Amino acid sequence: MREEKRVASGEIVHDLADDERAAVLQEIEQIVAKNRIHTDPETFRLQALRRGLGLPLLVNFMAIAVVGLGLWLTTQYFAERGEAARSGADITVTAESRIIEEVRRRSEAELAERDAEIVAVQEQLAAIQAEQQALAEAIEVQVAEREEELRTQVARDVSVERARLQEQGLASSEIDRMISEFESARIAELEAELDDYREQLVRAQETRTAELARLEAASESALEEARRERIGILEEARRTEASLRAEFEEQLGRRRDEAEAAQTRLAALAEQQEQRAFIENQIAGFYDRIRTEVSRARYTEAANLVEQLRSYLDRPNVRDLPFMRDRRESDLYILESLNRLIEPLAADRSAVEDLSDRIGSLQDERDRLRAELREAEEALALAADEQATLAAALESELEAAELRAQAAELEAEEARIVATEAQAEAVAAREQTSASEADAAEAEERARLADERARLAEDRAAAAEAQAVASRAEADQAASRASAAETRLREAEEALAAVQSDVGDIDETLAAAVERAETAEAQRIQAIERAEEAEQELDLIAGRLADAEKAASDAQDRAAAAEARARELAEAAEAGDDLTVLDAETIAELERLRSVEATVRQARNAYERFADAQTGLADGNDFLQVLDGKVRLDQFLRSQAVEAVFPGLATEVARFDEAFEVSGRRAALGDMLEIVYSLSALQARQDRMNFLLEEQSRTDDPVVFEFLEELMDLVVN
Repeated sequence: MREEKRVASGEIVHDLADDERAAVLQEIEQIVAKNRIHTDPETFRLQALRRGLGLPLLVNFMAIAVVGLGLWLTTQYFAERGEAARSGADITVTAESRIIEEVRRRSEAELAERDAEIVAVQEQLAAIQAEQQALAEAIEVQVAEREEELRTQVARDVSVERARLQEQGLASSEIDRMISEFESARIAELEAELDDYREQLVRAQETRTAELARLEAASESALEEARRERIGILEEARRTEASLRAEFEEQLGRRRDEAEAAQTRLAALAEQQEQRAFIENQIAGFYDRIRTEVSRARYTEAANLVEQLRSYLDRPNVRDLPFMRDRRESDLYILESLNRLIEPLAADRSAVEDLSDRIGSLQDERDRLRAELREAEEALALAADEQATLAAALESELEAAELRAQAAELEAEEARIVATEAQAEAVAAREQTSASEADAAEAEERARLADERARLAEDRAAAAEAQAVASRAEADQAASRASAAETRLREAEEALAAVQSDVGDIDETLAAAVERAETAEAQRIQAIERAEEAEQELDLIAGRLADAEKAASDAQDRAAAAEARARELAEAAEAGDDLTVLDAETIAELERLRSVEATVRQARNAYERFADAQTGLADGNDFLQVLDGKVRLDQFLRSQAVEAVFPGLATEVARFDEAFEVSGRRAALGDMLEIVYSLSALQARQDRMNFLLEEQSRTDDPVVFEFLEELMDLVVN
C-alpha cells in the first residue's frame, strides 16, 4: 500500500510500504547476485614457467580492479533501472501535484495582484475624499495665514514709514496724519490682495475638486473591474485545476500501465544482462585458460581451447544475440591470430620434448662416461704404480742380466782359453810321442786328460754361452715387458684423454641443451640482441681458435721434442733393430701434428678473413646489416676449415638460433595474449583504440606491432 504524505509546500509524495520496499530490495539483490562474478584465489593463479614477482602482482591487481569495476557498474546499472521502474508512478504523482500546485500558486498570485490593485484603488479613493474635505478647510486657513502675513507686512511698512518721516523732522501730528493715510492705503491694498488670493484659492479648489471627481470616478471603475477580474481568475483556476486533475488521473492510469510494461522489460533486460554476463564470463574463462596453457608451454591444449572457443562463438544461441554481433568478428579475428601463433609453437613442442629426452640420455651418457673416467683414472693409477714397480724390477733384472751375461762371457772366454791351452798341450804331447815312447803312456794319458780338459772347457763355454743367451733372452723379455707396460700406460692415458674429451663434449652438449631449453622459455630476443649474441659466439669461436692455436703451439713443441727424440734415436740406431717400431710411431706422430698445425692455421686464416668482413656490420641497428652479418657467420661456421677443427659447431649454433626464434615467438604470443585479455575487458571503441595506441607506442617487436595495427583496423571498422 502506498502512503501519501503532504510536505510543507503542499506537495503530495507517495512512499512505498515497508513490505513492498523489502520485496523490491530483495529482487535487486537477487539480480545482483545472479550477475556477480564469483572469484577465489585459484581463479587468477597462473603457474608460469618464468619466475618473477612484479609482473604477476601487477596483472593480478589490474584483473581484480577490472572485475571489481565491472561488478560495481553492473550493480549501479541495475539499481538505477530498478529504482526508475519502482518510482515511475511516484514521479508521475509528484509531477501532477507540482503542476496543480503551480497552477494554484499562479492563480493565487494573480488574485493577490488583483487584491492589491483593489486595495490601492480604495486607498486612492479615500485619499481623494480626504483631499476634497481638506480643500474646503484649507482655503480659510490659507486665507487667514495670508492675511496674517499681509498684516505683519503692513505693520513693518508703517514702522518703516514712520521712521522715515521722523527722520525728515516732521511734526508728530503730521506724522500721525500721514501714517494714518499710509496705513489706510496699505490696508486697502491688503484687502484687495486678500480678495484676489481668495479667488485664486477658490478657482484652484474648483479645479482640483473636478480633477478629484474624475479620479474618483476612474478609481471606482477600476475597482469594479478588478473585482470582476478577481472573480474570473477564481473561476478559471477552479476550472483549470479540475481539468488538470482529470487529465492527470488519465495520465496516472497510463503511467501505471507503462510501469507494468517497464517492469516486464526490466525483467527481460535483467535476463538478457544475466545471459550476457554469463557468455562474457565464458569467453573470458576461455581466454584465461588459453593464456594459462600457453604460459605452461602446453600449446596443443591451447590450440584445442582456441577451437572450442570458436565453436562456442558459432553456436546459434550465442551468435544470434544482439550484443555478440558487435564483438563476434573481433573475437574470431583474435582467435585466428592466436591460432597462427600457437600452431608453430605446438609443432616446436615436440622438438622441445625430443630435446628433453636427449638431455636425459646425454645426462645418462655423461654419468656412464664419468664412471668409466673414474675407472680409467683408477686403472691409470694402478698402471702407473705397476709401471713404476715393473720399471724398478726391470732395471734391477737388467742390471743382473747384464752382470750374468758379462760373467758368462768371461767364463766362456776363460773356457776357450783353457780349451786352447789343452789343445796346444795335446798337440805338444803328440809331437813328443815320437821322442819318447816311454813316456807314451804318460803322454797319452796327458793327451787324454788334455782332451778331457778341453771337452770340459768346451762344455763350460757352451754352458756359459747358453747362460749368456738365456740372460740375453731374459733381458729381452724384461725389455718387452717394459715396452708392453709403457704401451699399456700410453693406451690408458689416451683412453683417459678420450674419456675426458667425451665427458667434456657431453658436458658442453648437455649445457648447450639445457641452455636451449631455458632459452626456449626466456623473453623474446630482438634482432639486435641476436646480433650481440652472434658477436658473443664470435668471441667464443675466437677463444676456441686461441685455444686451438695454443694446442697447435703445444703440438709444435711436442713435434720439436719428437724431432729431437728422433734425432737421438737416429744417433742410437746402431744400438739395435728393436727401435725401428718406436721410430715409425714417432714419425707418424710428427706427421699427425703437422696435419693438425696446418688445419688450425687454415681455421685461423678463415677466422681472420671473416673478422675483416664482419667489422662494422653487427655494430649498427640496421636489420639488413645484422642479417648480412648472420649470413657471413653461417658461411664461416660451415667452412671446411672450421668444420675440421670444430666439428658440429655450425649445427649447434643453428640450434641456438632456432631456440632463440622459438623463444621470441613464445614471448610475442604471451604479449599478444595479455593484449587480447586486456582488450576484452574494454567496451567503448575509443577506450580500445587508446589502449592499442599506447601498446603500439611501447613495443618494438615488428610482429606485435603488425598485430596491433590489424586490431586497430578491426576496431575502426
